[in-house]
Amino acid sequence: MFTPDEEKPMKPPLWAKIPERGSQCGIRLVLFLLNTVGYGVAMLTLLPIAGYFFLTGRAARGASLAYLQRLHRVHPEVSGPPSLWKSYLHHLHFALTLLDRLWLWQGKLEKFHFQEHGRQYLQRQDGKGMLLLGAHLGSFDALRTFALAEGFKIHIVMHRGHAQKINAVINALHPNTNLRVIELKPGDMEMVFALKDYVERGEMIAMVGDRIPPYAKQRVTWLPFLGEKAPFPQHAWLLASLLECPVCLTIGLRTGHRQYSVLAEPLAERVELPHREREQRLQYYITQYVRRLEELCCTYPYQWFNFYDFWSSPD
Repeated sequence: MFTPDEEKPMKPPLWAKIPERGSQCGIRLVLFLLNTVGYGVAMLTLLPIAGYFFLTGRAARGASLAYLQRLHRVHPEVSGPPSLWKSYLHHLHFALTLLDRLWLWQGKLEKFHFQEHGRQYLQRQDGKGMLLLGAHLGSFDALRTFALAEGFKIHIVMHRGHAQKINAVINALHPNTNLRVIELKPGDMEMVFALKDYVERGEMIAMVGDRIPPYAKQRVTWLPFLGEKAPFPQHAWLLASLLECPVCLTIGLRTGHRQYSVLAEPLAERVELPHREREQRLQYYITQYVRRLEELCCTYPYQWFNFYDFWSSPD
């Protein structure tokens, strides 16, 4: 989409090839328990559910252990050596985040306690919006707190085909919301112009910066992450340069039982990519993002939810 014509389309990245597990019936059952019996009972059901996915998901379990091993090798002060128990906890934290998501998408923010940091960075004097860049760290859904507090709309750009079952349930939970999920496909310049209009109206564009979009052209920057170089997509930064808008890191981290720390931190006031310096500039911008991501992984080691070989080549 944002690449020169001479580049060849890439194959779907590794994460997009992994089949979705679970079922709509199971998700609806947990949702039913959550809304009728309560959070405690729904949370208890996650213990065996997380155990099942941990035991039967060999690839995800291996990726979890590999991530925890890298984290321990580079930052031994964070925790002890990885173990199967810690990998299970990693899976359980993911399940708890999904459970919270079912309430967040129903707009039940009163069920949680939020600590907000950096809201002032979203309060623009010029009335324009910005690009909110998240990650598969913690809960991207906690953006709702900022959206409701500031009264602005957020357009979440994401690939939805990989998690159709849970998205089908979630889509039915938010008929009235100021968060809109859209899918930006390669070459869809009409949508890019629409996104620019949103920004000019003071609305926000949100996306993650740690997964390569499927069926897009290969535009990645290899940067050290937990001691080894990993491919980070350039698409968010290329989009920000087209939208001529600031980029702000936004992440919601689970700090306890129904407790979240939601942070917003400026990454770039304006993404400028002159042709001769494009790669150097992109490396500079993405490096700021990656360094902060690693810091947050050290503080919240069980909330990094990329259950695949993140360090492998996207080809």
